[in-house]
Amino acid sequence: MSDKSKLYFTIGEFAQLFGISKQTLFYYEKNKIFSPNFIEDNGYRYYSLDQYFIFEIIITLRKLGVSLKEISNYVNNRNIDSLQRLFSDKALEYELPD
Repeated sequence: MSDKSKLYFTIGEFAQLFGISKQTLFYYEKNKIFSPNFIEDNGYRYYSLDQYFIFEIIITLRKLGVSLKEISNYVNNRNIDSLQRLFSDKALEYELPD
Protein backbone atom coordinates (compact mmCIF):
# COMPACT_ATOMS: atom_id res chain seq x y z
CA MET A 1 0.00 0.00 0.00
CA SER A 2 3.07 2.26 0.03
CA ASP A 3 2.51 5.79 1.29
CA LYS A 4 -1.25 5.40 1.72
CA SER A 5 -0.75 3.73 5.08
CA LYS A 6 0.88 6.93 6.32
CA LEU A 7 -1.57 9.35 4.74
CA TYR A 8 -4.92 7.58 5.05
CA PHE A 9 -6.97 5.49 7.44
CA THR A 10 -8.68 2.30 6.32
CA ILE A 11 -12.37 2.03 7.11
CA GLY A 12 -11.55 -0.26 10.03
CA GLU A 13 -8.95 2.11 11.45
CA PHE A 14 -11.25 5.10 10.99
CA ALA A 15 -14.17 3.33 12.69
CA GLN A 16 -11.93 2.26 15.57
CA LEU A 17 -10.75 5.84 16.14
CA PHE A 18 -14.33 6.86 16.85
CA GLY A 19 -15.51 3.70 18.57
CA ILE A 20 -18.13 3.02 15.90
CA SER A 21 -18.78 0.12 13.55
CA LYS A 22 -17.72 -0.02 9.93
CA GLN A 23 -21.42 -0.44 9.16
CA THR A 24 -22.03 3.06 10.51
CA LEU A 25 -19.55 4.45 7.98
CA PHE A 26 -21.16 2.40 5.21
CA TYR A 27 -24.56 3.78 6.26
CA TYR A 28 -23.30 7.37 6.20
CA GLU A 29 -21.75 6.77 2.79
CA LYS A 30 -24.90 5.14 1.38
CA ASN A 31 -27.00 8.06 2.60
CA LYS A 32 -24.56 10.66 1.25
CA ILE A 33 -23.74 12.04 4.68
CA PHE A 34 -20.04 11.20 4.75
CA SER A 35 -17.93 9.35 2.18
CA PRO A 36 -14.36 8.09 2.08
CA ASN A 37 -11.71 10.26 0.49
CA PHE A 38 -11.33 7.56 -2.15
CA ILE A 39 -12.26 3.97 -2.89
CA GLU A 40 -9.79 1.70 -4.64
CA ASP A 41 -10.80 -0.64 -7.45
CA ASN A 42 -10.88 -3.51 -4.96
CA GLY A 43 -13.46 -1.62 -2.84
CA TYR A 44 -11.09 -0.65 -0.05
CA ARG A 45 -12.09 2.69 1.43
CA TYR A 46 -9.64 5.29 2.69
CA TYR A 47 -10.21 8.35 4.86
CA SER A 48 -7.88 11.34 5.15
CA LEU A 49 -6.77 13.21 8.24
CA ASP A 50 -8.88 16.19 7.11
CA GLN A 51 -11.89 13.90 7.20
CA TYR A 52 -11.08 12.94 10.77
CA PHE A 53 -11.85 16.47 11.90
CA ILE A 54 -15.06 16.64 9.87
CA PHE A 55 -16.23 13.32 11.25
CA GLU A 56 -15.42 14.45 14.77
CA ILE A 57 -17.95 17.25 14.26
CA ILE A 58 -20.49 14.75 12.89
CA ILE A 59 -20.08 12.51 15.94
CA THR A 60 -20.45 15.49 18.28
CA LEU A 61 -23.60 16.64 16.48
CA ARG A 62 -25.07 13.13 16.74
CA LYS A 63 -24.32 13.05 20.48
CA LEU A 64 -26.21 16.34 20.78
CA GLY A 65 -29.20 14.79 19.05
CA VAL A 66 -28.90 16.65 15.75
CA SER A 67 -30.81 14.78 13.04
CA LEU A 68 -28.97 13.06 10.22
CA LYS A 69 -30.77 15.32 7.76
CA GLU A 70 -29.43 18.44 9.50
CA ILE A 71 -25.96 16.89 9.67
CA SER A 72 -26.09 16.02 5.98
CA ASN A 73 -27.08 19.59 5.15
CA TYR A 74 -24.17 20.88 7.22
CA VAL A 75 -21.63 18.46 5.73
CA ASN A 76 -22.70 19.28 2.17
CA ASN A 77 -22.59 23.05 2.81
CA ARG A 78 -19.94 23.37 5.50
CA ASN A 79 -19.38 26.82 6.89
CA ILE A 80 -18.87 28.25 10.34
CA ASP A 81 -22.23 30.04 10.38
CA SER A 82 -24.25 26.87 9.83
CA LEU A 83 -22.21 25.01 12.45
CA GLN A 84 -22.72 27.79 15.00
CA ARG A 85 -26.45 27.80 14.20
CA LEU A 86 -26.67 24.04 14.84
CA PHE A 87 -24.87 24.40 18.17
CA SER A 88 -26.99 27.43 19.15
CA ASP A 89 -30.22 25.62 18.31
CA LYS A 90 -29.18 22.67 20.46
CA ALA A 91 -28.12 24.94 23.31
CA LEU A 92 -31.58 26.58 23.24
CA GLU A 93 -33.26 23.17 23.36
CA TYR A 94 -31.31 22.26 26.49
CA GLU A 95 -32.25 25.54 28.15
CA LEU A 96 -36.00 25.05 27.68
CA PRO A 97 -37.88 23.86 30.78
CA ASP A 98 -39.39 20.35 30.69
